Amino acid sequence: MSLSRRSLIVSAGGLVVASAAGCAGKGAGAAAPGNAVASIEYPAMAAHRGGLALYPESTMVAFESIVRNYPHAVLEMDVRTLRDGRLVVFHDSSVGRVATNSKARVSDLDSQQWRALRIADPQGGPAQPPVFLDEVLQRFGGTERVLMIERKGATDLRTFMDVLRPFRSQVILQDFERSKAESMTAAGFKVVQLTGKGTPKIIPGVYALGVASDAITNELCERAHEQDTVVWAWGDDVVFKDPQLLSLGVDGFIVNDPSRSILIQLPDERAKPQLQTAAKR
Repeated sequence: MSLSRRSLIVSAGGLVVASAAGCAGKGAGAAAPGNAVASIEYPAMAAHRGGLALYPESTMVAFESIVRNYPHAVLEMDVRTLRDGRLVVFHDSSVGRVATNSKARVSDLDSQQWRALRIADPQGGPAQPPVFLDEVLQRFGGTERVLMIERKGATDLRTFMDVLRPFRSQVILQDFERSKAESMTAAGFKVVQLTGKGTPKIIPGVYALGVASDAITNELCERAHEQDTVVWAWGDDVVFKDPQLLSLGVDGFIVNDPSRSILIQLPDERAKPQLQTAAKR
């Protein structure tokens, strides 16, 4: 659906959600057949590393759980390179923060060692194996599932783009390095230009800005929208449909816990913002 700058959304629970930030940017509106990215409905949610607050981070179990429980969520992930050149889905440069049986650097591991790793479950469930990028693409490639993928570390840009080019209609690439984001955009990919603090110079033609939530301003969102660029918020405290971020003009929310969403009742209902779980929506 194409959302105006001020719109009303009816939640599944019957509450009316007041959105001040629906964007009629590149992701909104009717999609060409088979174009998953163009089918994104804003405001949108991306499950950060597969919903790391709920599931074993960046594992197939996490991604499958998101698909099953949050059918419209984008799958957000990171890609690094093993010692033998194989691409894997992982955020940190080393595995110690989440692995139960190793503290090695990702770049020091080979494919066999990668398969032997186990990733802790934040809810106390059984640890799960990590995943290779080609396994993710084999499972979700060619579907309507959108993948938001960040290149990390020394992962070669050309290799990264070559692997993902066949899936261009359903992937959104991310990078903090401006030159890399420019190259991806020039190659025809939808790209999130990632930035932390400060006021970024928006890359001409870039699909989206990914901005730290505490650095987002109304002026930045307006400037992005004038260039037909959507704005995604990232940060540990980001909650889907956060009213403050919506009021600033944010379109997408990269969240650790996709079960949390803030629903706002209209002012004449004299209600405070309500934090609801997915089970209540």
